[in-house]
Amino acid sequence: MKYLIFFIVAVFGVPMMASMAAKSEKVRGGVLTFVIASTAMANQIKINFVSTESYRGPERGFELNLTDLGAWALIIALLMQHQKRIKWLPYNSLPLAGLFLCALISSASAPQMLYASFALFKMVRAFLLYWAVVNTLRSGVSRESLWRGFLMIGMYVTYLALKQKYLHHIYRVPGPFDHSNTVPLFLNLVMPV
Repeated sequence: MKYLIFFIVAVFGVPMMASMAAKSEKVRGGVLTFVIASTAMANQIKINFVSTESYRGPERGFELNLTDLGAWALIIALLMQHQKRIKWLPYNSLPLAGLFLCALISSASAPQMLYASFALFKMVRAFLLYWAVVNTLRSGVSRESLWRGFLMIGMYVTYLALKQKYLHHIYRVPGPFDHSNTVPLFLNLVMPV
């Protein structure tokens, strides 16, 4: 079922969101809110192209999720209507490129090249998300769109944690993640906002 949802959103939702976001700042803000909020739901609806069951490291394979689809919709919208406001190398791009270069050099000596390529793929996805968010804000979208996304994350994770703790009687709640240790790590990123 989740593959069908992912396919429908990828084929129909991304072009529709992109065309609507290109024409309206309000819609672009809504898509940005969706992109931010969807980071808490990334494990629920995703598609994994290559993975290995025996590997239990931090990467799960070559996967795409709803956050990536929303970021692609924003990128397409920006390329359609707001090319003059796009900063092709947003601030911190050079340090991020240096980090990627170090990871690329390190992966050359990795015992399992496939596992290293999982991490490199995730770094590219993260930069595209960063690029989309920075340039969407440069296109005139209010920062309140970010704050709404973070608020939705807080409400969603709180709801899941309360449900898992008091309805399902789970001692250490995992929230929307694979492991309970991920909940504070994820929410600590949102807390400063």
